[in-house]
Amino acid sequence: MMSSRPATYEVKDKDYRMNLLMDMISQWRSLKRLVTNRPHESVDIYVQANQEIQDMVIEHAQLVKDIVNVNEIHYLTI
Repeated sequence: MMSSRPATYEVKDKDYRMNLLMDMISQWRSLKRLVTNRPHESVDIYVQANQEIQDMVIEHAQLVKDIVNVNEIHYLTI
């Protein structure tokens, strides 16, 4: 039997971005636990980063809001 070689995909950039986003979400959740003892309480978060990182958070804002339980995300300029 002969089969074609599986196609390869270049996903290095996406892996980096998704890993970064997951780390940011994890850190926000940890900070939230330090600030409040009420895990279901909504909070606001502030993002001060370069435009590329801010764009990534904007792109996935609803995911961040759902996982971290965020009211609003504020973006600060560097």
